[in-house]
Amino acid sequence: MLFEQDFINRVIVQLAKYNRVTKNSNLIRCMTQMVQEEKTHHKIFLDLNKLCLPEIYCHREKYFMQLNRWDSFFFNLSTSFPAYLTFLVWFIMIFEEYSIALSRSMIETEATESLGKLENNFIKAHIRHIKDETRHIHINVNLITECFTKDSKFNRKVNAFFLKTFFKDIIVPKRGGIAVFRHFIKEFPELEPQKQAMLKSLEALKNDDRFQKSLFNRELMPYTFELFDANPEFHSLERVLKGYTKSS
Repeated sequence: MLFEQDFINRVIVQLAKYNRVTKNSNLIRCMTQMVQEEKTHHKIFLDLNKLCLPEIYCHREKYFMQLNRWDSFFFNLSTSFPAYLTFLVWFIMIFEEYSIALSRSMIETEATESLGKLENNFIKAHIRHIKDETRHIHINVNLITECFTKDSKFNRKVNAFFLKTFFKDIIVPKRGGIAVFRHFIKEFPELEPQKQAMLKSLEALKNDDRFQKSLFNRELMPYTFELFDANPEFHSLERVLKGYTKSS
């Protein structure tokens, strides 16, 4: 919800004013539709959250993902200039392609080893979500072509550096992930004696290659990695994304 309403839509609205993008009327039309669809996605997941935790989400939209003042400042500042900070478009591409894989997995799998049988409202939400996201990937590919690929060599290198640095931060479980864990302990207080050990295990995932590969790999994100291969600025990304291996 935070990503789709406060991040994607802010970036897309700003990019729609960029001269390289405004020349493409078809792309502008698709971007306008994308913004409306992301608003719909926000409502879909808010409604789902209200069904799950009405005591929380009937009174507030965000609970697990809380940004501090510095995070909010950086968030708002960076999304105000996406034409220059084109790594944000790459991040949208990565996130949306990952979300498609997640939705597809939930739709195709009625039960999981760790969660058991999936509740039907979750499946319905992800069915509605994936219909739009698949089309959004192609919009993102066009935006990367217009905003990144056609940019100067220097700006491409700078934004590739920003994306790599950004990934070093987001692949570490924290903020929302830690908040979910702490709420989980509240729901199951009998786990309190194991709390610290479990928390250390969660934090240790930052050094777990298998965990990082489960988040970012070619099977989950074929379009993203195809673009990585086509742009030499990202060929060293394998040092950040453990799941990245260059095609032979």
